[in-house]
Amino acid sequence: MNNDVLRGNEDCVLFARCPDTAPVKMKMLYAASKDALKKKLVGINHEIQATEYSELNKQEVTEKVKSRKYK
Repeated sequence: MNNDVLRGNEDCVLFARCPDTAPVKMKMLYAASKDALKKKLVGINHEIQATEYSELNKQEVTEKVKSRKYK
């Protein structure tokens, strides 16, 4: 088991992806739905938005979470 989990150092991350190629109406519906979902979820420490799957790889996510955690 990961030592961070044992110490209670967990971070909850909300991943959101909407492609640039999506129609404007779809993007607006997506944004409203994401905001409603985020309000219902408790304990979201980070939100990562992406337009391409390449932005959701482990290295990118780790860098984004660490950069926001210590600011």
